[in-house]
Amino acid sequence: MAPVDKEYFKLNRDSKIVVYSFSLIRMFYIALCMSAFFGLISQSYNIGFFAFIWFFGMNWLLH
Repeated sequence: MAPVDKEYFKLNRDSKIVVYSFSLIRMFYIALCMSAFFGLISQSYNIGFFAFIWFFGMNWLLH
């Protein structure tokens, strides 16, 4: 899966702070579709919910 859509560094010269920002929207949509598919196959909302937590959460933690 594509973990990051956009990422950038922002430098605040006054306070000398570097901020790193990234977007996970594509990974969110892919994980949502996959978990909805597994939820529909198993006919259980709980399976779909835990599949979403697993797909999105693990990819987010590993990034």
